[in-house]
Amino acid sequence: MAEKNGKEEKDPAEDPVLTRSDRNLEVQTDTMEACAASVRHDQSIDSKGVQRARRSFRNGKHEREKNICFEDGSERKDPERAPTTVIRKISKLRASFKQKGGRRRSIKSGENPGVEEDKTTPDCEKEPPDPKMYSVLEVHHFIEQREILRAFSIISAMEQELLDQSNLNQNRDTCSDYDKSMRDVELLYRYLSQQISLIIKESLENELLDENLLTSVVTLIREEEARGWTDPQPQTACLSHTLGLPREWRAHWKKALVASVEERLHRLTLPSGDNTCIALHLAYVAQLIVGDLLKIKLRLKNCYSKDFDVCAAYLNAFHQSASRHVQNNILSQSLKLNDLYAVLDWVTNTYSSESLMGHPDLKPEFDTQDLGPLLDSDALNELQKDYLASFQDTIQKCMHNIQSLQNQKWRKEEEEEMEILDGVYTSELYIDIQQMIGQHVQVSGALSEHIRRETLRISLQELAELIPRLTEDFISWSRGDPPPSFMKYFVSYINGFCGFRSPLQDAGNPESQALEQAITDGIRKLKRYFFEKLKEKTQPQFQQLLTRKWVHCPTAFQNLLHEVRLFLQDLQYLGRPSLEDFLSGVHKYVVTEYITRITKQGLRLNWTNRGAAADKMREEAELINSTMTTLGSDSEWLCPAIPLISGIIGDKREESVRTNLRELASHYPDLNAEHVGAILYLQGSGRKRKRAVMRYFAELGQESPGQRHAERVIFAEPGTGPQVWCFTIFQ
Repeated sequence: MAEKNGKEEKDPAEDPVLTRSDRNLEVQTDTMEACAASVRHDQSIDSKGVQRARRSFRNGKHEREKNICFEDGSERKDPERAPTTVIRKISKLRASFKQKGGRRRSIKSGENPGVEEDKTTPDCEKEPPDPKMYSVLEVHHFIEQREILRAFSIISAMEQELLDQSNLNQNRDTCSDYDKSMRDVELLYRYLSQQISLIIKESLENELLDENLLTSVVTLIREEEARGWTDPQPQTACLSHTLGLPREWRAHWKKALVASVEERLHRLTLPSGDNTCIALHLAYVAQLIVGDLLKIKLRLKNCYSKDFDVCAAYLNAFHQSASRHVQNNILSQSLKLNDLYAVLDWVTNTYSSESLMGHPDLKPEFDTQDLGPLLDSDALNELQKDYLASFQDTIQKCMHNIQSLQNQKWRKEEEEEMEILDGVYTSELYIDIQQMIGQHVQVSGALSEHIRRETLRISLQELAELIPRLTEDFISWSRGDPPPSFMKYFVSYINGFCGFRSPLQDAGNPESQALEQAITDGIRKLKRYFFEKLKEKTQPQFQQLLTRKWVHCPTAFQNLLHEVRLFLQDLQYLGRPSLEDFLSGVHKYVVTEYITRITKQGLRLNWTNRGAAADKMREEAELINSTMTTLGSDSEWLCPAIPLISGIIGDKREESVRTNLRELASHYPDLNAEHVGAILYLQGSGRKRKRAVMRYFAELGQESPGQRHAERVIFAEPGTGPQVWCFTIFQ
């Protein structure tokens, strides 16, 4: 044979593995052989004639050469490739020419190779293919064309041939050729596994489903599992640790399935820093899961046999992927309160509801009873802690904002109109806080009972801290001359504080007790401040009572009642029972201050003016009692106090004085000898009569001490002690 291009041509019969160029020449040569065979059925073809024909085609090879690039990076000359169908048919024809010693066998007389060409080669032949008939690039091309069963059978035959060679050549000194072939097998298996993964991925993503591809994957898995595997021979220096072992295609299928689901969810990950649409993002996740599961039920399921349990496999994959997606992609971000609530609600409620895993169209193929929770207990507890911590931080900011807004409203010059609801002032403070706490407690109850209780606890705790701060700010604002809107805000805050008690009736936790104490202390402090301001308003009028001009001047007491009515004008919008309590307090204050004027003024009446002073005291007592009763006071026990004192002052008869003193002592147990002495001093009694009355008073205390009303105290109030002056008036 002449040399061509510096290389000696090899005899195809002597070369066990033809190069790609030689083999394509053989394809064209065999084409001629097939044509000749169709004319001469009864003649055998001489192998030398075949070789001569092959050489004649090689002489024109340079006219049909093309550059091609192989895996090793080198460029070689390769004739134009014959059509794929011709390659298949001619390859089969060449196989019929092969003899045991590697020589081609003759076509027997009467055989028609054209009949063989019409037969379609199956993807997976019953007889193992001859690996020498295919190059690595051809097998790679089969995998690219997704003829995975054909490629798998060829790679398996290559692998078996390597195992046979290894058993025969365990003591070889050099293994370079063998190692190269072994690496080729491993690379082909790797590429085949990649194509299978891609097929699994596309089956879920693409709208058009290639059922034949999925069926081929299932067939490949079942063929491997049906094959009887034996332990490989002990490894040599040239033997791969995976050669001859099962490739675990079913496990690879499951892994590819999980990876495809994971990638589907990962594409929905929020951009970095964008955590404002977590609820919308989770809605997209739910839509994706339901849509994919429906596709699996209606289309993919038909491509798998029952032993694959494809519905359960995909269901578990989506469950695990959704769990990782929530923990790794969502909870790893810095989430606000609304986002944390959206995640908690999705995990605890939406995920298992009919809008997602419990969707009616997914049944009965997808059974979610054995799935378990989306997040484990540790992750769920951590999520709940984050939500409660964020809620506490949010509620603290809201309470401080409410306090700042109230301060801004107080400092406005114009008087604000209060909303009247059911006859009482209702402040925005109470409405805002009540709605805020109520809404948070209600929505958190949809997450769990534990979160609802914790939300209520945190809300009550923050409210208990707001009340004393707000009370101090209000008192500081109204120091000095109270602004016109003082009583409006005062009444609305008392109503609001009392309104906060209603949700606490069934609470019974420490935070509820702390809030109850804060409300009580706040109301008590405001009430004390209220009476301080009332005293500031009425003290100038009280100073005009029991003076030289008092008996004949009606305006002093009228001014007092006018100032009281004016100060209490907005008190009518105070809710019950606070209204009765405040009015009773005002009633008691007026009576107590009046009695204080009697005991502290140090006046001494003579016998000519004693009756007129007593009559005026009775008249003013009736006005006080009628006015306070009209406003709403129910403290009737205060009404007899001033008339009884006026009876002691104005009656000259000792028996009448004793009778009035006895009733006064029985109604008001805090009456003592000093108070009686001050009243007798105002009356102007002599020593003898005064001593007799004081002895009688002492006897009254020894006779019936247990019949006195201990809660009725008007004489022992601070500042009501008698002061005796050494001069008289009306002389």
